[in-house]
Amino acid sequence: MSILSSIVGFFTGGSKTADTVMDSVKRAGDMLVFTDEEKSITNQKGMELFIKYQEATLPQNVTRRVMAIVIVVLWAFVVVLTILVGLVGIIGDFANVTNASTFVYGVLKDVITIPFGAIVGFYFLKRMIQK
Repeated sequence: MSILSSIVGFFTGGSKTADTVMDSVKRAGDMLVFTDEEKSITNQKGMELFIKYQEATLPQNVTRRVMAIVIVVLWAFVVVLTILVGLVGIIGDFANVTNASTFVYGVLKDVITIPFGAIVGFYFLKRMIQK
């Protein structure tokens, strides 16, 4: 008899099960709609998280800058060295110097380019994301 009265009460609105189901439906419907108030709360939490991130990564700024400067200077030095050795090899028609230029270019291409891109990206990526 209890089961039958629960079923009848569910359909007529007189049972706790019906109230629980209706409350769940209301909450689910409320979750589907993203109101302006909820948007502002979410934006505020996002800004708080961004400020905490900025404070946490503040000591890294000097390190990023030093690493970027050192890597850029080394990369520029190797590029200039490659060009000078290549010009000496071409002008003087020295086969060994031309081979040295090819070797230095290979080192630049295979060894230096990936760390250069990673470190310069590490330094500038933070600024790009902020904009």
